[in-house]
Amino acid sequence: MQDKKIRLASSTENGAGSRDQRRSAEGRTLSSVLLRVPAGLAYRELACRTVSTVCKMCVAVESTVATRRFSNELMSAVGEAFNNIVIHAYGGRGGTIELRLTYDEEQVTVELLDDGVPFDFDGVPELDLRSAHEKGMGVHIIRSFVDEAQYRPGPPNVLALTKRTMFAGGRAVACR
Repeated sequence: MQDKKIRLASSTENGAGSRDQRRSAEGRTLSSVLLRVPAGLAYRELACRTVSTVCKMCVAVESTVATRRFSNELMSAVGEAFNNIVIHAYGGRGGTIELRLTYDEEQVTVELLDDGVPFDFDGVPELDLRSAHEKGMGVHIIRSFVDEAQYRPGPPNVLALTKRTMFAGGRAVACR
């Protein structure tokens, strides 16, 4: 029987309430969230809502068209990647998907980890949208909505999606 455990953790604070001091290669302090769920389409919405919440913590406080677009594009890319893992990597047989989200005011990176069948992400060609396609649309959506997409076959397989913000007046405002 498939394990139905869900795990959510944040490393911005430890049990004593102190800040996590992890830093990016550029020296920026990063916050992180970990979500581990069963590899089932029923958990896609939870994964997308987690991404949405992190986007709200990363960008400007007030909701603008740009911040909604930032969040919607990253959620679409993550949702498509989640679907592909469930359907193609695991073949609907179950397993676990782990999302590792790291973020600061400059970017959000979502790593999706799975132990399913790996594939050649870079081998999927760019699509000519003037004609219909049976394959590759999911990867096209992922690439279209993020600034960087990197895949490393495993185990575990890791798809890292990064979306950057831009600054306006010293405050983070999401846009591409």
